Amino acid sequence: MTDRALLESLRLVTPSGSVTNAGVLLLTDESLIHEIVPGYGYSYQFRPTSGSEATGRMRGNRPLIAAIQALTDAIESRSNIYPLNLAGGIQLQLTDYPSVAVRELIVNALIHRSYETGGTVDVEHSPERLVITSPGGLVSGVTPANILTYPSTPRNRLLTETVSVLQLAERTGQGVDRAYREMLRVGKEPPLFEDSGTLVRATLAGGIGNDAFVRFINDLPAKAGRDLNVLLAMSHLRHNSGIEASKLAGIIQRTPVESQEVLLAMADEYNLIEPAKRTATNPSPPTGCDRTCSRPCHDRSHIGAAPSTTPIRKSSTT
Repeated sequence: MTDRALLESLRLVTPSGSVTNAGVLLLTDESLIHEIVPGYGYSYQFRPTSGSEATGRMRGNRPLIAAIQALTDAIESRSNIYPLNLAGGIQLQLTDYPSVAVRELIVNALIHRSYETGGTVDVEHSPERLVITSPGGLVSGVTPANILTYPSTPRNRLLTETVSVLQLAERTGQGVDRAYREMLRVGKEPPLFEDSGTLVRATLAGGIGNDAFVRFINDLPAKAGRDLNVLLAMSHLRHNSGIEASKLAGIIQRTPVESQEVLLAMADEYNLIEPAKRTATNPSPPTGCDRTCSRPCHDRSHIGAAPSTTPIRKSSTT
């Protein structure tokens, strides 16, 4: 396939030879981008603390692929890394901002922003938090409360499809899921999304995650350890002694029936939770942590939870 045929197949160039707006953002230089898509651009600021003056700044309108790389490189160059030793001589490198989550959110901000609205994609970086702001609200129907499960409705469809084909990000509709999963797997809270109607803000909490939770997740069966619904439920149980399907529904952004199916899988397939005795016959019973331990699970410390005075379940050895 010739270069021209490839570009036409990606719809970056029309049969008549004109370059589409998506082609301009991906293939051309800053001067032509500014002329054809004047609203495009990005900025980055790093502050040693959230209240201090910026010590690192960058602003530009380089083509999309170069922009993604420039922003991710700026963040990674200032990342803090913490080695975590696991059983069997395995060592993980935990970072305050997982590169996969960062890349997905930056790509999402650049390709799903409104190009009819003025303003740039802005990244504010400090050890406390990473904030990515993009112009334009979420597309119609999408809210922070359903962003994980709402059917994909890309604002800039051709740009989104091309980025997916080029494997710059997860396929349409999955990038947010992946950002959630990667944050949870390093023992941190998932991204926080806010929509003001004219801006979308995605925030990642800084600092190193809970190492006990990381050890717990890495000890799970591979299927469970990559299941976003399971990760969200177990993250909730770090701070709570139980969970009901109605509560989990809001956390995983699914129906109570689907949430109950998740809880049943966690109990029956993975042996992670069990129904509370007082509500075992309830169709949507509260459930608690049920990891097999050599001691009573009074404090849930194996999932990084704060000490609790209420036992969740005693080990069969006690």
